[in-house]
Amino acid sequence: MEKIEKSQVLAMKEMGYGQSCYSIDSMHKREMAIRTKDLRLVNKAMAEKIASFVGGKLVDLTLDSATDWAIIMEPINNLRIYYVLQRYSPEFEDEVIALYGKETASIGIPIDDLYDFTRLCANALVRAAKNIPMLS
Repeated sequence: MEKIEKSQVLAMKEMGYGQSCYSIDSMHKREMAIRTKDLRLVNKAMAEKIASFVGGKLVDLTLDSATDWAIIMEPINNLRIYYVLQRYSPEFEDEVIALYGKETASIGIPIDDLYDFTRLCANALVRAAKNIPMLS
């Protein structure tokens, strides 16, 4: 399993989009909260199957002690999207965080396209998670 350091990834708001990022980032967080309801049910073994099914892969990316699993998807060259499940419960709600490889900042992708790719790849993960019995 590939090891990814925290220093190799960026949050959307760290990508240099400026003011236009704030409203997109807010929508992005709401969208990911909706998808977390399904993805929080996925354990690490299931995450590996799901990742493989949608063309991604499970990676070793630990943000902190709450990190359960991380999946990378690369829908186009050099656009690496990392989905990280953070298990905070019972004190706080679980969360799926989307991060991006540092190289993403240099490919010149507009923020609304980045948002769309992130949402669509997350949708693929959710669909696979809902069909996990069929994947076994």
